[in-house]
Amino acid sequence: MKLFFLTWSAVLLSLFVVRAGEPLPKGQAFQPVHFEIVWAAPTNKQPTALWIYKNVPQEFSARAISNLLALGSFTMRDAKKLSDEDRSIDKNGLAFASEDEKRYLGISPALGLISYQDQKADDMMKPVKNVPSDAKVEKLALKLLDQLGIPRSDFATKSEKSGNLLSFKNKMTRGYFDQKKKKFVREVDERGIFLIRRIDGVNFAGIGVAGGFHADFASYGKVAQLELVWRNLQPYQRYETASPEQIMAWVKEGKAVMPYPLMNPDLNPGEISKLTINDFSPLYKGALADEPQEFTFPFAKLDCVASVGKTNVNLQLYCPILSTNRIKP
Repeated sequence: MKLFFLTWSAVLLSLFVVRAGEPLPKGQAFQPVHFEIVWAAPTNKQPTALWIYKNVPQEFSARAISNLLALGSFTMRDAKKLSDEDRSIDKNGLAFASEDEKRYLGISPALGLISYQDQKADDMMKPVKNVPSDAKVEKLALKLLDQLGIPRSDFATKSEKSGNLLSFKNKMTRGYFDQKKKKFVREVDERGIFLIRRIDGVNFAGIGVAGGFHADFASYGKVAQLELVWRNLQPYQRYETASPEQIMAWVKEGKAVMPYPLMNPDLNPGEISKLTINDFSPLYKGALADEPQEFTFPFAKLDCVASVGKTNVNLQLYCPILSTNRIKP
């Protein structure tokens, strides 16, 4: 059977390699012509150095695996043989399935992946009862993370002062014709949460599918889907971060990308007369659940305003962040 079956992360992130040699998330190449570039971003958020991490197989604890088996009511008798495709990715992976194949559990140390799905939790033939609120969903997610041994301090927060987790919520609905009310109604049958991983105070890019945690909860708070992408990151090489002047030079040299080109479909970089960088954030580029990744690289997110004629356009760019100055141990 196939181990890696969840689909949230299938279309959200892929590799784009720039000439500087530092991998960036996928985006449209930003090819400017002649324009003025101004750095107006505060530099107090810029770390002086960042690690490149090497990914090695994750060691999920016996307690975590035991809790996962209990979550799906699995025993070792429910273990399944991996497909040739999955064995080629991770010969040490584990897969479990219920007899009716409605519940699945996949564990891949090589990918740092845990994936679980219970198709019965959201049975379309059963009525919806007591789907948890957003606040309750976060509490349920944190309880799961405690069972998996993942500390809350390893997740992104809304701010350093508040300490509140940065989360993204989702909900799924179903519709049906209510015979009593004589009308079509729609109700929430699942609510979910995404949490983003953080390392060295730097967030992973995205909403958590390429470094973080996602879970959906159905009636009575039952787990319908769970995915943890948590690669074992080992410090590999450390470099000084580039100066604002170097980053601006890379932007002018065409070494940045526009991650969301559809937000500015009519923007022609060649028509920009001035680009003002108003904010700067370091991020780490993770990889999707079923996507092998040997190294994890940092990059810079730039929030900009582009002046085109008399119009100002908000623009986001991804750019390399590491200088060539390696810090030796």
